[in-house]
Amino acid sequence: MSSRARLLLCCGIFTAIAYLLCLQADAPALRLALKGIPVILMALWLAPWQEREAGLVALGLLLSAIGDICLEASPRFFLAGLGAFLAAHFSYIAAFLRYSRRLAIMAAIPVTGFGVGTFLWLQPHLGAMTLPVLGYVVVICVMMWRAWALVADEGVARPLAWSAALGASSFGLSDTLVAHNRFIAPVLAFQLLLVLLYWAGQWGIAASQRATRAT
Repeated sequence: MSSRARLLLCCGIFTAIAYLLCLQADAPALRLALKGIPVILMALWLAPWQEREAGLVALGLLLSAIGDICLEASPRFFLAGLGAFLAAHFSYIAAFLRYSRRLAIMAAIPVTGFGVGTFLWLQPHLGAMTLPVLGYVVVICVMMWRAWALVADEGVARPLAWSAALGASSFGLSDTLVAHNRFIAPVLAFQLLLVLLYWAGQWGIAASQRATRAT
């Protein structure tokens, strides 16, 4: 690992721990200042973005950081945050499609089940947010499907494929907990878990772009 990568890793870990402490201490201003930094550092870890795929993933990470800030700032910016994450997922989908365009039906089946189950679970609580959330669930499931399609394609390097697939799945699980806290009932334990799953998911997707080259 290069000195640059070690520095970014240390800064990311420090910021993540500081955010979690602020979450426990109920310090909203500090949480807002810190929330997007770990993901921005992941985008910097991928620099220079010479490969188109790495550039698309870095764009997704930066869009996610915008979504982080929107969701942390105020419930009024929930739709803006949703839109930023939606754009991030499209960016990840574009990156994954550059590695494989195979249909991968067997990968689509469990992901579809996850999406349908998640939406049916949330739907009674959504009200006016039903259509936006449905659209988001569809897009994140497509992102997860295309990540797992890499695993199904033997022509894609195994470290890259598994890192992307596990990262996308962790991201999807994190979003289900976000939805529970937003639409059903806020649970502090879920808040901690969803943040850890979210960072793990983003790191997995980012690491997929470094899986076949030196750090």
